[in-house]
Amino acid sequence: MILPVLAISVPIAAPFAQILIRNIDAVATSPFVAVARAKGASYRQVLLHHVFGNAILPVLTIGGKAAHIPYAITWQHEVAELPEQGLNGYYHLESMDALPPLVAQLQRVESAA
Repeated sequence: MILPVLAISVPIAAPFAQILIRNIDAVATSPFVAVARAKGASYRQVLLHHVFGNAILPVLTIGGKAAHIPYAITWQHEVAELPEQGLNGYYHLESMDALPPLVAQLQRVESAA
């Protein structure tokens, strides 16, 4: 079961890691990082408490899309009120067949922006 997870997650994780590394480099040169270092914070503290939190935001924004595809059996604790379609990156699909057109639509919208 671990091999399919790795086969799907590694190609997706690589671009996110590149974006994160670029953002860490950009945030690390910010003035508030220099102030934190001047106040005596260690490099590790600055990295974890100041840099990483600001650098992860673009990665979360890019990867923050979700699609709900219902299954034939739904447990009671899984039942919830569905948010509005497209609100905050959430999409409700009736089947897996609707996923490729949604991905193509999202790619067109992001490339146009």
